[in-house]
Amino acid sequence: PMSDEARHSLPVKIGDATVEPADIAIWEEEGSVGAEEVPLELLFTGLPKTVDELRFGDSVAEAVQERLQEFRREEFRSQLAKRKESKLRRRKSAEVEGGDDGEEKWRGYLRKPAAQAKPRVVSVFDAGTKMRKVLGCR
Repeated sequence: PMSDEARHSLPVKIGDATVEPADIAIWEEEGSVGAEEVPLELLFTGLPKTVDELRFGDSVAEAVQERLQEFRREEFRSQLAKRKESKLRRRKSAEVEGGDDGEEKWRGYLRKPAAQAKPRVVSVFDAGTKMRKVLGCR
């Protein structure tokens, strides 16, 4: 089961409505998957009956891209906060000589190339019934 926090962190806008995934799982894809790829299957419920599946797939890819960018921003802020805390501790202790492990970690973090995620939706399929619209995205 998917945690509520994870569910709320991936809203997808469809016109005036916003839906959240009901479940996310690893997609057991047949064939080869690159070492850098993570195949996911997302299931969405509560969709309007007239939803355009092609546009919905594009909206899901955009939402995943936005979430990944937000994750990278949060990571940067966390690393920056650690650096600032390290500088404050160093000033308070009046440490003048010697290397600073925190500063080296910060420089290493800045030198690390940013991971470029390119989410794509391979397929959108109807996983519901006549009574309930459920779309899956892979």
